[in-house]
Amino acid sequence: MDGYSLHVGVGQVDEEHYGEGYNLNSAENDARDFYNLVTKAKVFEQKHLLLGSENGENKATAKNFFDRLNQIIEATKKDEANGAYVLLTFSCHGAKFVEKEKSYQVNEFLCFHDRMVLEHEIKAELLRLPKWVKCFIVLDACFGEGLAGFSLKTRQGAFGHKAFATESIRDKTITSENIKVIPVDKVAKVIKEKPIRTLKNRLGSYGQLIAETPKVLNFRELQCEVCFLAACGENDVTFDGGSSTNSYFSSYLFTTWNNDAFVGNYNDMFKDLIAKYFDSKLQPVIYGSTKQYFLFHRPFLFNQKSINHKIYKS
Repeated sequence: MDGYSLHVGVGQVDEEHYGEGYNLNSAENDARDFYNLVTKAKVFEQKHLLLGSENGENKATAKNFFDRLNQIIEATKKDEANGAYVLLTFSCHGAKFVEKEKSYQVNEFLCFHDRMVLEHEIKAELLRLPKWVKCFIVLDACFGEGLAGFSLKTRQGAFGHKAFATESIRDKTITSENIKVIPVDKVAKVIKEKPIRTLKNRLGSYGQLIAETPKVLNFRELQCEVCFLAACGENDVTFDGGSSTNSYFSSYLFTTWNNDAFVGNYNDMFKDLIAKYFDSKLQPVIYGSTKQYFLFHRPFLFNQKSINHKIYKS
């Protein structure tokens, strides 16, 4: 089995596009640490790191992301004999639009440096992954569960209480107030009355993006097998790390991984996360961890069996 990874960290978005920088202290550290994790593993054929603070082809723009993801997808097509493993990690702001005129249809976004990327844009690319691929997605962004789109019957979640932000720990969302949906025909009026450049000025283009992007309702439409780990539920927020090295969720994940010392499976890792999260009052969510491959193997080190794999029947 060959391994491929792509890690995105956006510590600051483009002020020209978003209206302000929405700085995050720890998002790019999260991405670097995931990249270092797979580098240390020495089993990944390709690994890519995109950061908001970088320039050129290593900048965390939507185009660079889809270019790298396409490279990975094309590479997996040669791996039918032995299979392939794809690891995608995101640490950035999340956002959502609620289309009131369409029965309150919700659209989730990840905030790349240059623009917001609609959930269905990413899912449409994942549809191209062949059936022999095992894909693990780690998402440290607000409204993270919404990207998956599974029914609640297939999820496992922690049931805590929402934490609250401080001056040094901000939630990782571009809030619904900042991205309040304005009908396309009223956008020009808003711009005329308030010429200051803000994300609201872009709502016409995002409305068009939502309308033109085919809807991929959930990951069960995919050919490949997916395990999806999100920092929080579809209506919840997760948090930046303040002065710490990593964001809240990612810091607990790296603590659980413990420099490769963790030998359980994906489900075990999630249960360990829940135990650690009890005091921090966040709500991680996981899907797909009860599928055979993810029960039998360790996270990240895709060719290594978990310590308890023998207790699961083939």
